[in-house]
Amino acid sequence: MEIALFLLGLIIGGMTSWGITHAYYKKSSQEQNILFNKLSKEVRDAIIEDNREHLTVLELNELIREKTIDESIGEAIPYMACPRCGSEDLARTSDVEVDYGPEGAESGTPYNILKCPKCNWIKTSHGYEAPRDNI
Repeated sequence: MEIALFLLGLIIGGMTSWGITHAYYKKSSQEQNILFNKLSKEVRDAIIEDNREHLTVLELNELIREKTIDESIGEAIPYMACPRCGSEDLARTSDVEVDYGPEGAESGTPYNILKCPKCNWIKTSHGYEAPRDNI
């Protein structure tokens, strides 16, 4: 009789433990799935490649900046990837802003334009930035 009660307690305890563990695992998996789906592939890859165990918001922002901006490329607008959509297919062009005096065009100031064809994000070396369809 004592062995039967012991086995019954062991079975009930094991099933209770399994049930709690299973419920926690299922909830954790759902939360991870929601988080995973919110992040773009580029952000997920950057986080996975980083070897730190924990990231603060500041560290995550810096990690994304490192993947987006490269000051060493020698461009007026040093983006390697679009900060809006992550695309690396950026179109670099330039234009001239003409200063008009009383007698017509007197001088021009060149500026650079960086545009993402995927999401229409635009940034100029004058500091203009917008998600627009055209300049």
